[in-house]
Amino acid sequence: MIERYLSKTIACTCGKTHRSRVETIEIKRGVIGRELIAFLKEKGYNKLTVVCDRNTYRVAAVEVCRALERAQISFQVHQFEEATVLPNEHFIGNLTMGMALDSDLILAVGSGTINDICRYVSAIAKIPYCIVGTAPSMDGYISGSSAHDMKKRISIFTTSIRR
Repeated sequence: MIERYLSKTIACTCGKTHRSRVETIEIKRGVIGRELIAFLKEKGYNKLTVVCDRNTYRVAAVEVCRALERAQISFQVHQFEEATVLPNEHFIGNLTMGMALDSDLILAVGSGTINDICRYVSAIAKIPYCIVGTAPSMDGYISGSSAHDMKKRISIFTTSIRR
């Protein structure tokens, strides 16, 4: 059902025209090792910056990194070490300065703040981003009210997180 809204322009009853920039959504168990890798290979992404914090590294990014290594996809990890990560100029600058200049995709692992930072840096760097969501209920993955106008399409991969 959700597929009918992906990458579409929708004339809404509110009188506005809305454009979905979401290209792919996969929500299922095991998506990191299968669909995420298949998507990256299909799109030809081969120089990724994986963005996470200490918590999201532990719950999902370590699995993402293992899958990337098995698939022989080149990546670097940009992990925020602070206990609290905020969507502000400090963290935006930290990611902007810390990622490789030749990255062809920002692969966020997280939810709210990580998503916001990566969306913004993606727009600045003019490269796409994709997110492995760790809080599926968070609505900012596809929000049209981002702090920066998103022109690039995004893809969302969410898997069940077990602790």
